[in-house]
Formats: sequence, C-alpha cells, structure tokens
Amino acid sequence: MGSTATHLPNGPGSDSFPGCFHALAGNWLLGKTISDGSRFEGQAIFDRCEPHRLTLREAGQLMLADGSRLAASQNWTWTLCADGRLEIRFADEKGGGLYHQIVLQGRAGSWHGAASHSCGSDRYKASYAIKPDIIRIRHEIDGPNKACMIYATYRKTR
Repeated sequence: MGSTATHLPNGPGSDSFPGCFHALAGNWLLGKTISDGSRFEGQAIFDRCEPHRLTLREAGQLMLADGSRLAASQNWTWTLCADGRLEIRFADEKGGGLYHQIVLQGRAGSWHGAASHSCGSDRYKASYAIKPDIIRIRHEIDGPNKACMIYATYRKTR
C-alpha cells in the first residue's frame, strides 16, 4: 500500500504537508451539501493507525431533499506516501480500493490538489483544500446515473 514519508516537499512558509497531515488526527464536525437539496450532518474521526496512515470514519444523518432521513457512514484510509502524494482508499466493504491519489501544492497556508475517478459510467472530479483545522472537498459528478455537486466541509473540534 503506501510507503513511509521521508524526504517530502515543503509547502507554504516553513510548514510542510507532512506536518499538516499529522495534525489531522482528532475529532471533526462534518457537513455536506448536495446540489439536489440533500445534506449530511455528522462527525468524522481521523485516527492514526500507522506513522503515515490515518483511518477516517464518518457517521451522521443524511437528510434527503424529500425530507427523508437516513443514518449514513463511510470509512477511508488516508496515506501520506514517500513521494508526497496523498492516497485515499475505501475501507470496509469496498475492500480498500483506491479512491484518489492527490498531488498537493501549498499556497496561502493550505494544501490544494485535484483527483478524479470513474464509478461505472459516472465520472467524479474532486478538488481538495486541506489545513490542519479545516478540510474542504468539492465533488463534481457527471454521468448517466448521477449528476450533482457535493460540497464537504470538515471542521476540527479537538
């Protein structure tokens, strides 16, 4: 899977992405808005499972545009690779399949990158903005089965 981080590039100022990555461990509030009028509210926890790997557990309520409410959860692994990439994989029932590999660039005190993947005939394009206390992810989904935008914001609580 991922390899350990050794000589990783520095980012804005004297900070580096490895420093930001390690600061992600902890509890977060998570909100997602979906362009169809649905939204998700819940919590996220980044747990360190290896020196350069975090597990991310998301759990909360999905409120559909029609007013229905569903319990929803998702688990991921985030790995800081030796070459500086951030690798995100599905966990649990999805068998650890690769979700995104992101090359991050530092600017204005945060780290930015983009990634994409296909899910059947639908195409998911994502942009990431990562700081130690806030993460914003924008997904643009386009295809015959799904077409929407999803905006996710994680805010660190401790």
